[in-house]
Amino acid sequence: MILSVNNVSKSLNEFELKDISLELSTGEVLLIIGPNGAGKSTLINLLTGLIKPDEGYIKIFGKELKDIDISERMKIGVIGETLSVFENLTVKTYLNTVAYLYPDWDYGKMSQLLEKYQIDKKKKLRELSKGTRIKLDFIRIFAHPTEILFLDEPFSGLDLNSKKDLFEIFFEMKRLNRTIIISTHLIDDIDRYCDRLLILKNGKVYLNEKVEILESGWTKVDYAGEQSFTKLFDIFKMIRNGNSTMLLIKENYNSVQKKISMYDKQIIRAERITLKELISLLFKE
Repeated sequence: MILSVNNVSKSLNEFELKDISLELSTGEVLLIIGPNGAGKSTLINLLTGLIKPDEGYIKIFGKELKDIDISERMKIGVIGETLSVFENLTVKTYLNTVAYLYPDWDYGKMSQLLEKYQIDKKKKLRELSKGTRIKLDFIRIFAHPTEILFLDEPFSGLDLNSKKDLFEIFFEMKRLNRTIIISTHLIDDIDRYCDRLLILKNGKVYLNEKVEILESGWTKVDYAGEQSFTKLFDIFKMIRNGNSTMLLIKENYNSVQKKISMYDKQIIRAERITLKELISLLFKE
């Protein structure tokens, strides 16, 4: 496991992140989602070492985060962590400054990506759009051997074309077998680039599951009337609306269909569910 989190808790003012555990293998992409105030940014800050946990531990490369050395820390990338410090530098000066910190900096790759992303080297960082600034940060990531990358709300404030470009960068990183952890509100196309989904609610893990299981192993059941079908299933969530009830079940469609086949379809029915629909229902109150 490239990343291991064991029973991590952190209290900040009135907020508490509680008992977070997860494991991530090399090359996997983890998406962390949740409503505002769920603890997404706090978790990213813990995983990158910006703040320390009150309880539990975090391991990267098999070592506790507090024990990794400089060479290992250089393999960890955080998008957005440095640009604000260099606002008055030109793109060229900024990249040359960063390159000085990495003995294995690939100048050829840097030049190739500057041309690909059409970034003007003479512009100052403060003059760049958010989309261009993120691309510049990815040049920093690609120009040296980054093995694990953290992004906190990378899609926020981006236009449609910049989001498309960012997805292409994710696909390239997956091709290179890099491990990526993304905190975001955006759930469009996550099945194309995401391997595992972590949902936070009120500072706790609400769901931690592989995307392939979420896509095939969940079913929605709707029934009407007073008859209860709850004993038939292992129910993850129930939503009542007047005389009807919706059950969200962690079980594949064919299995659920067999269980309800003896009942009238006017009374109870099962539906396959897309990943986007599943996430929407998980957040529905």
